[in-house]
Amino acid sequence: MAKKVIFPVFILAFFLASCASSSPDAQVPQTVPGTEDVVVAIPQPSLTLPPPIPTGTATALPTVIPTATQVLWPSAPITLENASVIEEISSWGQGSVKKTHYLKTDEALVLTSLGLYIYQMEPVNLLAQIDLVGDFVVSADEKLLAVSKTDGKVEIWDLNAKASLQSMEHAVPQTILDRMARRELEEKYIVGMAFTPGSDEIAIGYMDGSVDLWKMGQDAPYASLKNEYFALGPEDYTAELLMKYGPDGKSLVIARAPIFTTYTRLTFWKIPDGTLISVSEPARFIRIPDLNFAPKTGQILALEDDQSFKILSFWDTRTGKRIARINTALATIDANSMELASNGEQVRLQGRDSLDNLYQQSWSISDGKPLENTKLAELPQNESEIKFQRALLEMGHYQTLWPEGQGWARSQVEFLDNQTFRLTLQNHWLTLPAFGFQPFNLPEDDIRPSYYDFENESLAWCKDNTMYWERGDEVQVIDLPNLTPCDGVTISPGINFVVGWNSDTALVVDLETGVITRFQKQHPYSLTVRSVVFSEDEKYLLVSEEYGLTTLKVKPELTQINRQVLAIVVGKNSYISFLENNEDFIALNGNDVFSTRETSDIYTTNRIVVWNATRLEEVGSIAPPLIDGVDLRARFSGFALSPDESLLATGDDFGYVRLWDFHARKEIFALEFDYKPVALAFTPDGSGVLVVLADGTIRLLGTP
Repeated sequence: MAKKVIFPVFILAFFLASCASSSPDAQVPQTVPGTEDVVVAIPQPSLTLPPPIPTGTATALPTVIPTATQVLWPSAPITLENASVIEEISSWGQGSVKKTHYLKTDEALVLTSLGLYIYQMEPVNLLAQIDLVGDFVVSADEKLLAVSKTDGKVEIWDLNAKASLQSMEHAVPQTILDRMARRELEEKYIVGMAFTPGSDEIAIGYMDGSVDLWKMGQDAPYASLKNEYFALGPEDYTAELLMKYGPDGKSLVIARAPIFTTYTRLTFWKIPDGTLISVSEPARFIRIPDLNFAPKTGQILALEDDQSFKILSFWDTRTGKRIARINTALATIDANSMELASNGEQVRLQGRDSLDNLYQQSWSISDGKPLENTKLAELPQNESEIKFQRALLEMGHYQTLWPEGQGWARSQVEFLDNQTFRLTLQNHWLTLPAFGFQPFNLPEDDIRPSYYDFENESLAWCKDNTMYWERGDEVQVIDLPNLTPCDGVTISPGINFVVGWNSDTALVVDLETGVITRFQKQHPYSLTVRSVVFSEDEKYLLVSEEYGLTTLKVKPELTQINRQVLAIVVGKNSYISFLENNEDFIALNGNDVFSTRETSDIYTTNRIVVWNATRLEEVGSIAPPLIDGVDLRARFSGFALSPDESLLATGDDFGYVRLWDFHARKEIFALEFDYKPVALAFTPDGSGVLVVLADGTIRLLGTP
């Protein structure tokens, strides 16, 4: 199975991020005429009519997830002597949801990190599961399902019978396989799929930059399309092809999504000839939505990025000419909300501007004129779909990793007793193995980060000059004067102090006396506060800054003991834990440091480091090892220290969980997973290591 570790996601975020300040009310739609055709001739393949799809060839029903019957727990403590023989002994979770497609038959296709699940929505019932699925597409009549498997095959399924009809393979060039082996290319083979409107043909795009055309029921493609504008480049790490057939099935549009390139082009192909009709001018084409234009119009709609605004561009698939170009002045568009008027001459959509205002718009396709631009309070919601999404949590689809920029971007986990633990999901707490969900009950969806106290089941958050602390049914309001904005809060282990902070200020509130003490940075433009952590005895308060550390003594009044400016990031994601002596702490250094492949010291700043809190001196450190003999270091994604502080468990972005002799700084054991660990915890008795993976599963490791 392909390793789901893609550190160039930072590059993706860089290219896709953009800023804007305009409002749709101030934008003027434009109509831009199409460019002249660019025709490139290729040899026409010899075509034969396909035989009918054979009957009686469907495979057996896919595997249905069994019901868990017993949870095994380790009993013997993990020690330096037996750490090399631990293994997975229990697991929870059915994979986090990547994509959901709703059918007219009251069924839903749910793509997860573990495979494709087919559910009945009301009542929620699992009908089937297809393992190792990378992506899927559904035919227009909802009779056929195409799934791309992680082994490079594409399977065609009968959706009614839940049975496989056909498997399609493609010979991947050895040069592509070699680049994958060297980790220069994502281990993904299928990068795009599209059915014809009549469901009699499918186009499949591959990582090597080719698109095979298959007739249903045939055992080989009848043509293979290649073009420089959707080919894989020598420096590319991954690829995605946008593909859609024209409404009459006699043309095919292919574009490469601009993942690592600034611009791309639409290429128009004649079907079934396989000849190139035209190539568009460059643009940032990001999607070809599913809109059912009448066959006589021969149109498709493409979404483009123009700086930070979304553009609608309408194209004649038979000539490759642009019909209209509409600047919506929206920063995001909900592609699922797009619909055509019955006459096919207007399009309606919903989206948000750069200030997050929600609009509903209608446009005339022929001349690009606006017909409606209504500001909405909220999007209309489908109650059955909302109910189903909530039910997926109960089915074991845990969301343990969510988009960066939302504060706590990964799960936090903590044991309540030796066989009960709790972790945070994107909007819930989850207690296992005894089933139980508890919502965060935040007043707004975008309040991040927040502070979660697992043992006392409390939640705290702040906004501007106020901290809110929810315990049970009560919410305590604590004043944080002149703290605007408020970027985070922390509660001391003994619940005697709370602290709120922003980029250059921390306010400490003594809950017994009500006294508020302010810590102000000496150089407000040089450092940025990232996190604030109390020692277990509440003696010290550690302020982790963007490039430094400051230690404060809490009582009798807040006093600065030491301050150290460092060349690397320390504890940027709050991975800081004090040791039992309350004088030393362990931190994950440089967790967000990123270097390109051309840099010789890739990730050398990413280490697990033990510091002395008062002297702010480094006591010792552990650097991540090289991976698979490749001159590339893994990057630590988290750590956990055993109760007796003899063992350190680490996770890294190549999917490894490692156990280290903490005092000798020596690796003892490594176990590989298909996804990176995003949180780790030892059981209170030290007999097990709980690992939360980015795929939405939880694994318990211990001695057999």
